[in-house]
Amino acid sequence: MASPTTREEWREYCTYEPTPDSQRPSLSADEIKALGTVERSAYNERRIDYLNEERVFPTRDLTRILNHARRLLRRSRAKKFVARPGIRVSGEPRTGKTTDVMAAGKRLDAEIRRTCGRENDLSFLPVVYTTIATATTTNKLWVRLADFVGARELRGSNADERLVDLARLLKSLGTKFVILDDVQRLNTDRAAGAEVADNIKTFAENLDATMLFAGISLETAPLFSGENGEQWRKRTRPINLSNYSLSNDADHKEWLQLVASFERILPLPLHEHGMLERHADYLYHRTGGSIASLSDLIIDAATDAIDFGTEAITLDLLDSIAIDDVDPGVAR
Repeated sequence: MASPTTREEWREYCTYEPTPDSQRPSLSADEIKALGTVERSAYNERRIDYLNEERVFPTRDLTRILNHARRLLRRSRAKKFVARPGIRVSGEPRTGKTTDVMAAGKRLDAEIRRTCGRENDLSFLPVVYTTIATATTTNKLWVRLADFVGARELRGSNADERLVDLARLLKSLGTKFVILDDVQRLNTDRAAGAEVADNIKTFAENLDATMLFAGISLETAPLFSGENGEQWRKRTRPINLSNYSLSNDADHKEWLQLVASFERILPLPLHEHGMLERHADYLYHRTGGSIASLSDLIIDAATDAIDFGTEAITLDLLDSIAIDDVDPGVAR
């Protein structure tokens, strides 16, 4: 699904769960062969849909984001009369930033709802999520946030006042986290971008919630760099995401666990269990340690195994799959 842009879409995301392992398509190779042409085609498409369902594994980076967010949530129980400290999640493309901050928001939303006994209260909005658009102005940011909340009727005399009114509305809705994604798009070197940065500061100061920023290379992004960015740097705890590495035993174990998580979901009756784990180093060199590239490689290979009727992933099959920015056919 596309990134949520309204509270209803966010709720849909928060309540979505992929097919559990216990319900994974699990016909044997003989049972698949016994299906008629139409039935086999439908079953294969069901398996491919299953493979492409959105799954979030409990990665180290997601754990770090959640742990710090929970610490800040506890701190927020104390009265504060200045902007609360926030979090900035940064990394190169395809390191899982958006996936992780959205998954963290989903977990926090559920935890806050349980704590408050408001699991099914649609008027309650513990978490707000939106992305920064290219060439954002204060009014564009307000429109995105107002559309998410469903509050376009706010009538401040200017965009800055409307953001303040929106912050007060979010307080009444019980909002504890506001997630702004793709913050690298905000160019504070231009007048409009600098104005947005000032307005975000005003918004945060009137918001009884924690701001979580995410984006590419935020340490050099305009909002957090230079003299103007010093205040935001000091107000936010950095969490830097990176590709996996194999520099020590602990890193190797983390990579193996990630590979095993993908292998467990494969609906391929002839796949040799543990094959991907045994070739974890190969997978690392093919993907550069990128979780997004690993997902693409394994899911594309599994899809081909279904389409070709081989029902198993092999090294030859993996070699035939091209993935972004990585040369295929790396030596084994």
